[in-house]
Amino acid sequence: MFKKFIALMALCLGVVTTAQSAAISSDTWYLGVWSGPVGTSVTGAGVSAAGAIDPGAAAWTFTLGDEHTLRVFDCCADGDRFEVFNFGSSLGVSNSTGNTCNTTAECATGVNLSRGDFVLGAGSYSITMTLFAGQGSGNLFFIVNDTPDSVPGQVPEPGSIALAGVALAGLALVRRRKA
Repeated sequence: MFKKFIALMALCLGVVTTAQSAAISSDTWYLGVWSGPVGTSVTGAGVSAAGAIDPGAAAWTFTLGDEHTLRVFDCCADGDRFEVFNFGSSLGVSNSTGNTCNTTAECATGVNLSRGDFVLGAGSYSITMTLFAGQGSGNLFFIVNDTPDSVPGQVPEPGSIALAGVALAGLALVRRRKA
C-alpha cells in the first residue's frame, strides 16, 4: 500500500524515479559509454565527469507524470549515432551533424550538435541505447528534460530575442499612444 502511494505521488509531481529507488532526476545530465562495434550497448560510465553523473547500469527505468524529452548528445568524436529503445522497442536514432560537445555546458548551449530528441509522454520507461553508427568506443551525454522545447541553460537564438524586442517596443508604442 505504501509503495503504491509513493508511486502515485511521483506520478503527480512529475518526478523521475528508478525501479531500484535510486533517483534519476529530470534536468540532470548523465554520462554513458560504449566500447565495441555497431550494436554495442551503452552503459553508465562508471564515473562522473564533464558536468554529468554516472547513471549506473542500463536499463534506465523511470516514471514520468507529464511530457518530457529525452535528449542524447554525441560526445567527443564525430560521426557517432545512437538508437534509443524503450522496453526493447525503438524510439528512433540520433542524427549526426559532425558537431559534438565535450561537456554538458557545451551540449546545453551548442547549436547543430549531433543529437537525438525523443518526446516521452506520461508513463513508465525502461531506456536502453546502442551504437547505431560510428566509432568503436566513446561517450555520450543524455538528459531527461521536463521542458520539451529546451535544454537547461540553452541560449535563445538571436532571431527569437529580436522578435521579443520588437514585440515589447510595439507594446510600448501602443501604450504611449493611448496615454
